[in-house]
Amino acid sequence: MKRILIDVSEHQGKIDWEKVMPHIDGAILRCGYGSDYEYQDDVQFRRNADECTRLGIPFGVYLYSYAKTVDGIKSEAAHVLRLIKPYKLAYPVYLDLEEAGTEQGAVNRAGVFGDIVEGAGYWCGVYANLNWWENHLQGLERFTKWVAQYYKECEYTGANLDIWQYTSKGRIGGIDGRVDMNECYRDFPAEILGEAALEPVEPTPAEPEAEPSGNKVDYADNFNKAKAGTYWVKANGGLNLRAGASMDKPILETLADGSMVVCYGYYTGEWLYVKATSGAVGFCHGDYLVKM
Repeated sequence: MKRILIDVSEHQGKIDWEKVMPHIDGAILRCGYGSDYEYQDDVQFRRNADECTRLGIPFGVYLYSYAKTVDGIKSEAAHVLRLIKPYKLAYPVYLDLEEAGTEQGAVNRAGVFGDIVEGAGYWCGVYANLNWWENHLQGLERFTKWVAQYYKECEYTGANLDIWQYTSKGRIGGIDGRVDMNECYRDFPAEILGEAALEPVEPTPAEPEAEPSGNKVDYADNFNKAKAGTYWVKANGGLNLRAGASMDKPILETLADGSMVVCYGYYTGEWLYVKATSGAVGFCHGDYLVKM
């Protein structure tokens, strides 16, 4: 199933991710460019990653490469690993190869980059335009490929074409100006995380585990990405987490006023299907939840 992704950097400025969220299935965030210097971090990366994490938007990262040597590419790998350490990625780490003058040795350096990133437990891929793939990047079949070609279709015929960047002139609410748009043909969140709640489509909710009391939690009836996010409990006497969307359903846990829950987008009527900090899952009435 085709998924719509955007890729963004500091050039998009301060993004309103809550407005963006209903229009996309995921995002690839630039974390930085070049070697491992803080001044080469993307200035919006942490905010973008924090917002995607808060809202449950699956994301991966890319780093724009300037490396011409093996030492340079090792520093670029260290740059990525430093920045992504606090986050759970649902898409790969991509090495962006397009800088003029870095063509020679790019295949070997990409292999070194991949060894380091994959050795740290992440998936690794390579981004390049069609010309680079056809003329400079032969022999990278080990990697998932992200191909840029602004045309009516992607003409790349090699293996492992998983993402196609088809325009740099996309328009989406929540982003001032243009943004790169992509089609993704692979369910990376399911493969990488194995967590149905983070899939960038409308999945059938997984049946929650039974609570110690033996109460079986109901399924949520609906899914809406606009409802996904982190919520604060606003209830002076505490808020009951229930096994279903009704006051008649068993109480699984009472959540303290000011505590936090996460909703991935599942709901039934006025009730949100949420996960508490304790790990318990169930239903809370939306009147007593305030979105962060």
